[in-house]
Amino acid sequence: MEYYLEVRFLDRNYNASVHFATTFPTSTEANADQFFNELISALERRKVDILTSSYFRIDNDPKLKIQTLESHESYLKRSTAHIQIDRYDIEDPDQNMSVTENLLQKFYADKKPIAEYTGTVNTPVIVRDKQRGDDIRNDFYYFTLEHLSPINSN
Repeated sequence: MEYYLEVRFLDRNYNASVHFATTFPTSTEANADQFFNELISALERRKVDILTSSYFRIDNDPKLKIQTLESHESYLKRSTAHIQIDRYDIEDPDQNMSVTENLLQKFYADKKPIAEYTGTVNTPVIVRDKQRGDDIRNDFYYFTLEHLSPINSN
């Protein structure tokens, strides 16, 4: 399964409007829901103002997939910066807390704190100064997210 995700938010630290869009693969609809909700939680932990957020499946309609990917290609050409997404698999994460806070909470509760760093993705975004409307480029924009996923118990 392949999905397209789009989020627009205000980054108060830069007084900037950010447009984030990407495709992502998943094996089930439940996994897509979880991925999306975890990403929204990561943005909320950064205390941004989310304006709109949505995702939809694109691989079950060939025409929709072509149109979406063409639109996304245009988006990529207009992108001005990147968001760094660090992905962590962690046992029963509290989505309101960072990786460090989750691990400390487990440590102080006498539970074995386990987290596995599973990689970093730099996702292109369109960033504009909220007042002037000028593009903000990578040289002046830095934004990271911690994407926390529950460890799958197999």
